[in-house]
Amino acid sequence: MKLFDEVARTETRVKKYGEGAFAYLNSTARPEFEETRALLEAWFSHYPKEHESDLRQRFRSKLDVQHIGAFWELLLHELLLRLGCTIRIHPDVPNSSARPDFLIETEACERCYMEAVTVPGASDEDVGRELIMNSIYDALDKEIVSTDFFLWMDVAGIPERQHSIKRLAAEVSAWLASLDADSITQLHSASGFDALPRRRFESDGWVLSFRPIPKRLEARAQGGVRPVGVRMGQCHTVDHRTPIRDALIEKARAYGDLGHPYVIAVNALERIDELDVEEALFGQENYVVQIRPGQPLSEDTGYATRNWDGAFMNARGERISASFVARQVQPMTFDQSWYLLWHNPRAMYRYDCLLTRFDQAMVVENEKRVEKGVHPSTILLPNA
Repeated sequence: MKLFDEVARTETRVKKYGEGAFAYLNSTARPEFEETRALLEAWFSHYPKEHESDLRQRFRSKLDVQHIGAFWELLLHELLLRLGCTIRIHPDVPNSSARPDFLIETEACERCYMEAVTVPGASDEDVGRELIMNSIYDALDKEIVSTDFFLWMDVAGIPERQHSIKRLAAEVSAWLASLDADSITQLHSASGFDALPRRRFESDGWVLSFRPIPKRLEARAQGGVRPVGVRMGQCHTVDHRTPIRDALIEKARAYGDLGHPYVIAVNALERIDELDVEEALFGQENYVVQIRPGQPLSEDTGYATRNWDGAFMNARGERISASFVARQVQPMTFDQSWYLLWHNPRAMYRYDCLLTRFDQAMVVENEKRVEKGVHPSTILLPNA
């Protein structure tokens, strides 16, 4: 059984906006993707035969979050194997009909359980809207014709339904054809970006605004190039903490006392940092400012505090021994991703085994301490 199709590949185009991550990885002939396919097939050959079909089906999903979730499990399985672990997939556990992903056993350490979680950071509604927008962007790339310009596109609002793009693309193409690239280049040099002409379209509260960006002379004859060069969206509030916290709490509640350490491995698909993880585990930080009449502001007028509403502080949080948190781990970028093992100071069972070879954080005398380790890619890549 193979993860990828055994077919001749010839296309070297870039990934379309609406194209699934697996579909592109499975079809592209670009050499770096061929190397990744070979590596993942090798990992998959080490996966237990009786569980291959389920993992393969999810890995080949059209939904990116399912594809990446299956890849995260495959990566963890391979990482644990290379660390010298014996792994049982979906073991029976006491006092629960649910089954965690892995039971891990080693000669050097106590056995432990591990659950793999992928946190997308976007709601199902947001994902649905993004699919609509991506299909529109792909249609624009296909339908708009311009040899002389790239497009700078500003987007405001979110479409609630699919739109017909042919008329819009025809109008944009005709507008670009009416412009002289050399004159636009001179205008930009003399007066800046804001002086460039703009074409605006609005439908159902969704607004697209286009500006022309002249191509270099040597690039104007090249074919197969996306016309949309820059795409700017709206600013919005970002909360990376809550999805991670909620995913951990859900997994903490899934089982009772397992009798051994329990590690939850989280792959966060948003661009998180250490503070996001710390707040997800312990609670949101706040800064309280106390101002009295006539008192000037200074360092003494406020103090830091915390809500203590994180996953480790939850009523069931003590079941989590540690959380192995990673940022944006995907097939083509896992060797560049960020990983951190966070120990739970309230854990029923302390985790002190092979994952401590990587970067880890802990609370020592009420202070956070981070210890540097090796990157997982040094274990996973043959020539790292």
